[in-house]
Amino acid sequence: KYDDLEFASSWELYYYIYQKEILHNKIQKGKIFEYEYNGNTHFYYCDFDLNGENVEIKGNQFLDESNNLKQMKTREWDMCKQRCMEQNNVKIISKEEIKPIIKIVKNKFGNNFIEQFKLK
Repeated sequence: KYDDLEFASSWELYYYIYQKEILHNKIQKGKIFEYEYNGNTHFYYCDFDLNGENVEIKGNQFLDESNNLKQMKTREWDMCKQRCMEQNNVKIISKEEIKPIIKIVKNKFGNNFIEQFKLK
């Protein structure tokens, strides 16, 4: 928890701190998008709104060689969510892109800086 916001991963927190505290960008928790699956409305919670751009932090298992979302062919629900992301121009930040951000935050604030924000 940081700035009264809860983060699902340390990568998200590193990205948030980097954008807000180092680059001084306007970043906030992302928008909520609706999508349909099996005749029901579902919600996709985008990680961030960065200066009006939708941003999602994803591990490499979700990305192809070009850093685009892999086509999800295993579950129809995943495919619906992925279409929602594509329709809303969600930018994906990969593991390779987050690594230097983590290093920058650690260099500025210390290796254990984000540990203090873990929820117990």
